[in-house]
Amino acid sequence: MKRLLSKSFITDLISGKLKEILVYVQRDNTLDIEIRENNVNIYYRGGNVLRIIEKGISFYEFEFDKNYLSSSDTVLISVCS
Repeated sequence: MKRLLSKSFITDLISGKLKEILVYVQRDNTLDIEIRENNVNIYYRGGNVLRIIEKGISFYEFEFDKNYLSSSDTVLISVCS
């Protein structure tokens, strides 16, 4: 199975609204980003912590593994158009 992202997904990762996520992963040696079919997975020390799924042109769904949170953690998600 090919691991492909749409052109708009790639553009958003490189220079668009997802760019800051990619830059953050590139700077953190405990994180790894892997391409899957129509989505990317971000791994923390081998565990899949976040999945970004393309749901439409420049529209994404984020699946975060809650097992990586402690009870005192707060998660804020901001997605801009």
